[in-house]
Amino acid sequence: MKKWVLILMFWLTGCSQTEEITTIKDMTFQNIHPYIGTYVGGNQHPKILRSLPAGEMIGEIRTDDGRVHVDYRYKESFIPGGSFYEYWREEGQKEQTFIYNAIMLSLLIPDSKGYHFTLNGDTASIERVDLMKRFAEEFDEFSEYTLTDSDIVLFKEGNKERMASFLSSNMNEIAEFSGKATMQKLH
Repeated sequence: MKKWVLILMFWLTGCSQTEEITTIKDMTFQNIHPYIGTYVGGNQHPKILRSLPAGEMIGEIRTDDGRVHVDYRYKESFIPGGSFYEYWREEGQKEQTFIYNAIMLSLLIPDSKGYHFTLNGDTASIERVDLMKRFAEEFDEFSEYTLTDSDIVLFKEGNKERMASFLSSNMNEIAEFSGKATMQKLH
């Protein structure tokens, strides 16, 4: 009997493990460094999104005409229900997470054109050009990293190290920017 109780406890412990929700405070340069210079439609952009805040809650990722669509869903097997709702209910959390993730996608995926986020029927969209225009106003040194369509082809070879330098030096400032910005101010 004792043996069966131990086996049952071991099985329940192993099967009930849940993931912690990644927050903006958890983000480091090491989380994103491998993904600098990824292209829309490549096999890396799902990995990027899953490494960003709330990445554990992504239900679906798709791309359409250079735009990245992300659908956040409750996944009972990974995130306890209370944690999921608690995370998104915190004041400003949804908008800050969407803005932060859009910024990171803009910086890491140079050929992306826009971002569309869905959570429980609520949607938010932002075009890359609008986001980067506002971002460049906040980060003077960033204007040299802004990419035009013709620059995208050269990005991986010419700008990967410069983008890495910018990101490694500005992770905290990017988090602060995402906390101050609103979707309305970015349009």
